[in-house]
Amino acid sequence: MLKKQLISLILITEIALISCFYDSSLEASNPVLKASNPVEFILQIVEIILSKTSSIPLKNKGNEEVKPNFKDEKLVYIYDNKRWLKVCRDGQFVLHFSERASKVYQINSHQYIIEFGCGSGAYSVFYEYLLYAITDHGIEIKPLQVMWIDNHKGINLNDQLIWTYSKLVGGRPTFDANSLTLKVSTVRNLAGYEAEYKFEEDEFKLIKYTIFTLKITRDKAGDPTESISEPKVVYP
Repeated sequence: MLKKQLISLILITEIALISCFYDSSLEASNPVLKASNPVEFILQIVEIILSKTSSIPLKNKGNEEVKPNFKDEKLVYIYDNKRWLKVCRDGQFVLHFSERASKVYQINSHQYIIEFGCGSGAYSVFYEYLLYAITDHGIEIKPLQVMWIDNHKGINLNDQLIWTYSKLVGGRPTFDANSLTLKVSTVRNLAGYEAEYKFEEDEFKLIKYTIFTLKITRDKAGDPTESISEPKVVYP
C-alpha cells in the first residue's frame, strides 16, 4: 500500500515539475533541498512548486481563467493591469492574500487611495499604495512612494543617513483614512524602525522616523543580563 502511494506521489510530482519548466523564476530562486529520505525529498519539491505557482491564475474545468474575488472594481482593474502599471513587481505576488488584504479608501469626492496587497512573509506583509483620481480628462493612477532608510544594507556617506524612496511598503503598515496617516513598523526582536507619513498634496510626506536598536547589558563577567530596545528619532 505504501509503495503504491509513493509511486503515485512521484508521478504527481513529475507532472507538476514539467508544468513549471516554463517558469524561468523557478530555477533562479529554488532553495537547496535537504532530505533524509525520498518521501521527504518529494514533499519538499511539492512545497516549492506550490509556492512558485501561488501567483499563477487559477483555471476551472473548462480551462478558463478564474476571475479574482476582489471587493471593488478598482482593485480588479489594478490586478488586471498590474504588469504595465508595474505593481507588486518588487515582491512576490500572492493572489489569495491580495484578495483578502487589498482595500480602497475614498478621501474626497474624486480621489481614492488604493492599498493593494502584494504578499506576506513570516513577520511582514507587503503593500503598494496608489492614488486613483477621477479628473475632467479621465482616470489618473499614480503610485505613492514612501521615504525610508535602507538600513539593512548599512549604507551611509560621511556618517550621514541615506534616504531612498520605495513603492513597496513592508513590515506592518496601517492606513487611517480619517487622518490620512500611514504608519509603518518593522520592529521585531526589539530592533527595526517605525515611520509615520501624512498624505498631503497627492503624496505621502514623512512626518516622523524612529530607528530602534537592540542593546544588551552585561554583568562584570560578560554575561548578558538584559535586552532593551533603544529608540532614536532621526526625522525630523
